[in-house]
Amino acid sequence: MDLCLWWNALPHDLGHLEGTSSQIVQLALVLAPVSLIGSMMLFSMTEGFVNAHRRRRSEPGYLRYKEALWLHELYQSTAQAAAHEAEQAILRKKRSYWEFLDGYEFERSTAEVLQRHQFNPRVTPGSADGGIDIEVTRGGLKGVVQCKAHVACVGPHVVRDLYGVIHHCGASFGSIVSRGGFTRGAVDFARDKPILFLNVSDLIAMQEGRDVLAAAFSASSSAAAS
Repeated sequence: MDLCLWWNALPHDLGHLEGTSSQIVQLALVLAPVSLIGSMMLFSMTEGFVNAHRRRRSEPGYLRYKEALWLHELYQSTAQAAAHEAEQAILRKKRSYWEFLDGYEFERSTAEVLQRHQFNPRVTPGSADGGIDIEVTRGGLKGVVQCKAHVACVGPHVVRDLYGVIHHCGASFGSIVSRGGFTRGAVDFARDKPILFLNVSDLIAMQEGRDVLAAAFSASSSAAAS
């Protein structure tokens, strides 16, 4: 039977299709191949797009672009690593300056750094200093400084001794400058007391112009004014 004649013979009013199951079956048999052909065409088009994309990825221009992008990313990561290493090398050099000073040189260098930040330091004689390495004033306040050039962390007993020196000499504050840092016990003991800690990183920052003790003295000035 001619497909076009058969199609024209079908009732196109959906209301007339009710009860004509044989014609519905015939219509389904006709539409099924059409649907299959459409699916095959869509698959063929999709496969063509994928193959074209793959061809573009294998073209010399695209490969050169990918190589250039990879080289750029490699350059960036290498430059960042080199910059970080240079920064660390500079920091190690700055730290080595403080780490290789002897005790007396450590005191004098500390006094020079303090002088850059509103302190008036005086390094005391090496003997009979009463536990005071540097006498300082800042903002009208008298202070005492102990310098610990050894690599061991300063413990709470050193802080207790300084606290006694502060009261004994009538100072307003005290400071410990330690090359080896401070233990947790030392930090806990100094809490809520007029005791300031400086380590090598603080000294380097002060060498570079940053007053790491500014906040402490601002708080002292506010308390005195009130």
